[in-house]
Amino acid sequence: MRWSLTFLILCCCGCPVLETPPAEPRPPQALAPEVLHRFDYALAQPVDLKGMDVDEDAVVYEGRVVVQLQGDEAPTPITFEFWRCVHAARPAPAILLTPILGGGRSLARSQCRALVEAGFHVVLVNRGTRILRATWAIEDLELWARRSVAARLAVFEWMRNRPEIDPGRIGAMGISLGGIITTLLMAVEPRLHSAAIALAGGDIHEVIRISSEERLIKFREAKAAEHGISEAEVCERIKASFVSDPRGFAPAIDPRRLLTVLARLDTVMPHDFQVQLWEDFGRPLRYDLFTGHYSGGAYLPYIMAASARWFTRRFARPVRELDPARDRVQVLPTPARPKQPEQGEEPAQPEQPEQVEEGEEPASAEEPEPAKEGSGG
Repeated sequence: MRWSLTFLILCCCGCPVLETPPAEPRPPQALAPEVLHRFDYALAQPVDLKGMDVDEDAVVYEGRVVVQLQGDEAPTPITFEFWRCVHAARPAPAILLTPILGGGRSLARSQCRALVEAGFHVVLVNRGTRILRATWAIEDLELWARRSVAARLAVFEWMRNRPEIDPGRIGAMGISLGGIITTLLMAVEPRLHSAAIALAGGDIHEVIRISSEERLIKFREAKAAEHGISEAEVCERIKASFVSDPRGFAPAIDPRRLLTVLARLDTVMPHDFQVQLWEDFGRPLRYDLFTGHYSGGAYLPYIMAASARWFTRRFARPVRELDPARDRVQVLPTPARPKQPEQGEEPAQPEQPEQVEEGEEPASAEEPEPAKEGSGG
């Protein structure tokens, strides 16, 4: 409500949103096999799902996925929330949502609610750890990115097996840090239908060097003091170790699958870096906000409404039947209709759905800290 009021005030004051139509689409460039293999993973534990909350628009479940990257010493547990839209047709489109770097849970859940109200199921995949802590090694940024993408690939496979979700109409969305991870995810998983990416950029080593984000400043200062080098040298080491920079992945995405949002006055993810990533994407549909990074939050209702409309247009096609050979998914059986009782026979009682026991705590786990230098993790 507060953001909606702020957005209304901004509109009345003449703060516009500039729309740039998409350019003629260019064909996507395939990623090399060795790049794709960086994200190979095994599911360490079956996905766990428990009930959380119910309201007029959604039933919300808490889930937990544990994956292990190929060659990684430790498994990665990450929690997620499944917002099942109660008024969506079955099966219906769904959006895999990745939150921003510093936003609280209420911000991410407001995005979930906006998409649910538009008729989509939503899966919010949590960050799993505090990003770029001073205790991280420089190389840990790359390990974290790979783990994050692998966890979302596992969640995507789980979504494709949900009877409520149409596996051919699963999209993704991310803002800021979430947009960076969504870029990597879209590049390595072409079965994802479409994505809305906002306030994201590439050349992450340069972003860390000049960003006004306090956490990034503290990280580069801490690493400079730890290694006895300059902050510029820290960023050069990040450049050498962070091989999964979004700019190297953006050309692998068909630009027709993307909607982008940029902020003209951004100093956290500077605007020039956002523009460069948009160019690397192939100039897809673009909206420009005349705000900074965090002040762009006042436009969140607009971003969510525009994204929902765009997803609706993108998903507007007949729902196809699953083909196990083509889709490589398990087709969940449809419950049989109850048999009509013979004359004089007692009717069979319907089976009751499994209930979460009262007082049972939802699963929760944090991703283990990335390994320190020399640990082989």
